[in-house]
Amino acid sequence: MNDLTEAQKNHYVKKGYSKCPSPDCGSEDIDGGMIEVDAGHCHQDCSCNVCEREWTDIYKLVAIEEN
Repeated sequence: MNDLTEAQKNHYVKKGYSKCPSPDCGSEDIDGGMIEVDAGHCHQDCSCNVCEREWTDIYKLVAIEEN
């Protein structure tokens, strides 16, 4: 399985996809593991049930809202 290019990674991030980032797949049959939280960011291991690609989604704090 080939590594994703920077352009493919950026496309996945910009679209906020819930689809496999593999250009040969694009399946919506993906799983995400536990979200692990560190100071200012989180990450989640993900995988595709069709092509078996694995990747990590990385999230960061962008704003707060008062309750």
